[in-house]
Amino acid sequence: MVVSAFNGGVLSAFTRDLGRAVRIEDSLDALQSVLGKLGWRRLVYGWHSVSSRSGAACVPVITRALPRNWDRNWERHSPNDPYFRVAFESRLPVLWSSVRESAAALPQVQADCLHYIDDLGLGEGLTIPIPVFGRRFAFVTALDRDPAMRTISASRDSTADTGAEAEMIELIAHYFDNHVIGLSGVLNDLQVRISPREQECLDWAAQGKTVDEIALILGISSETVRVFQKRVCAKLNAVNKTHAVAKAIHMGIVTVN
Repeated sequence: MVVSAFNGGVLSAFTRDLGRAVRIEDSLDALQSVLGKLGWRRLVYGWHSVSSRSGAACVPVITRALPRNWDRNWERHSPNDPYFRVAFESRLPVLWSSVRESAAALPQVQADCLHYIDDLGLGEGLTIPIPVFGRRFAFVTALDRDPAMRTISASRDSTADTGAEAEMIELIAHYFDNHVIGLSGVLNDLQVRISPREQECLDWAAQGKTVDEIALILGISSETVRVFQKRVCAKLNAVNKTHAVAKAIHMGIVTVN
């Protein structure tokens, strides 16, 4: 991969900022900053812990700069996200515009998810898969391209070569994921007391289960699951359930196989 002087400086600054980050939030700041320098205004970082190639699960994600209430109905659409599914199946970078070009051939549930994302104004994106075969599957999605910046090239194939800049973002995504996974050894020393029931709710949430599915598995009410999740959020200083799951994973409280 050929790295320009500009991108070389951007990458150098990113690795320096990430090296100083000792919290997930700080790491996301570094990722948002470097993607912003490359012209992308928003980001999504997520993971999938199931080794099956179906990818049919509600995928936990943490985000930056997405529209308010973007996740109001996301649990229903997440298992049918066509951008995620193409990345999960191919293990190759996915340019969103190429997926939309073949939208007419998508199953209805995936087309509905596509419309949901489009209605949020999230039309342009690049999803970078970060697979660890047999263990986990993570990804970074860069969103909302600045029109003033150079457009990434792509052929008709949604998983085709997307150019040197996409390779740069792929390098950044892998570096970021390695860093946040490495944080688990640092954060594991923090003492957070999680009850057995809270732990179960966290574990199942990390597997992509919804509140209602967790309630059914544990034999308790959905409202009780929400209470446990709120307690965990408070203990981990997390803004929502997916943020709590992310912090728990990187603190070593939850293990993703």
